[in-house]
Amino acid sequence: MVVLSLSKRLWQAALWAACSLSAAVYAACPPPESISSPLFVSQVTDGDTVRLETGERVRLVGINAFEMKSTGWQGRYASQARDRVEALVHRSIQLTPWPAPTDRYGRLLANIWLGNSYVAEHLVSDGLALSIQVPPNVRLADCLREHEVRAQTLEHGVWALDVLPLSLS
Repeated sequence: MVVLSLSKRLWQAALWAACSLSAAVYAACPPPESISSPLFVSQVTDGDTVRLETGERVRLVGINAFEMKSTGWQGRYASQARDRVEALVHRSIQLTPWPAPTDRYGRLLANIWLGNSYVAEHLVSDGLALSIQVPPNVRLADCLREHEVRAQTLEHGVWALDVLPLSLS
């Protein structure tokens, strides 16, 4: 039994090292082709929705964070995702695509960028949001999926709980 436990630890260490050393494979998602002028966030509603100073709401495309009204582990991860977004968007942001389309609730459907840094990429890499593909907003789907696989492998965030299937598609 000790040999099995040691082997598992060595395997996990080797996997972690391989993922860490292959960061180039998981490079940042490609920057946008069209982008808004600088905007400012007045409120973070949850891990995938913010309100701009203009009053407009923005729904981040490509990810799904747990709902704030959730309880238990889902509620904890919802709060962590919201807190992470608050920490990231304390300065000016930019949206893409621009102009952004809206959903049935009147929210802008867009990606949030901080310079060349993509907010959804941080959430997925930390295991605080799940990558999703909702056409036509799929330009960054492959990149987000790569970050999600890495988060799963390294057991970041929700992936450490062993409560979700490894493939959600």
